[in-house]
Amino acid sequence: MVGISELFETVSQLARIEIRITVSGIMLTLLLFGVFASAFNVQPVSSDWIWTRTIHIGADGSVYPSDAPISTFDNITYTLTDSIVGNIPHMSNAIVVERDNIVLDGAGYTVQGAEIYRSNGINLTGRSNVTIKNMIITEFFFGIWLEYSNNNTIVANNIISNFAGIRLWYSSNNSIVENIFTDDGLEAFYSYGNLLEDNLVNGKPIIYLEGVAGVKINATEPGQIILINCDNIQLENLNISHTVVGIELWNTTNTKIIGNNITSNPL
Repeated sequence: MVGISELFETVSQLARIEIRITVSGIMLTLLLFGVFASAFNVQPVSSDWIWTRTIHIGADGSVYPSDAPISTFDNITYTLTDSIVGNIPHMSNAIVVERDNIVLDGAGYTVQGAEIYRSNGINLTGRSNVTIKNMIITEFFFGIWLEYSNNNTIVANNIISNFAGIRLWYSSNNSIVENIFTDDGLEAFYSYGNLLEDNLVNGKPIIYLEGVAGVKINATEPGQIILINCDNIQLENLNISHTVVGIELWNTTNTKIIGNNITSNPL
């Protein structure tokens, strides 16, 4: 027969065992919580900002919508802080610039469309002295649209897989420098006095001639040729493909195009 003292000792031992198990369980829970906390303690990865409305840089310097990934401290330099991806079928413009004398710096980020007809990545209508730089622009109908826009600079952008990478429409005296086009290129309509230097399309130079006469082009391997107000130009034995228009003649006369292979250009 078990005495009172022995029974008390047995109960005490069971209580200690139960306490030890409970404490151990708490410690295990804390340990597992620490493991999961450690696993999820990572730096946030930049996520594309899905735009459902056109982003405006207003004439007063404001950015709308206010949560758009564009920052400015002086209303002169505007910098992308994330990529902008458009997936709304009715969107026609990603970014509309309504202010002159500014810099829009892509900071290496991407502005991506949804291959919508007549959509624009960057819309410069009626603008002057705007610089667009350091941006990847892809999958729009027009990557950068300039209409009645003069004295702007487009420099060091990657412009990829748009119908036309840049369209100049009644836009003059713009500088288009050191851009890399892939599977698109440049169009110019009623546009004069523009400067194009060191631009590539599909790894080949864009040849842009304005007011030039008596030139034969066959020594280089251009990716695209644009002739404006030219005369007596001979284009011979060239291979041009996968650009918006292989050879563009605007107010150009007496041009000879001989023995060229011009394929897979939409215009």
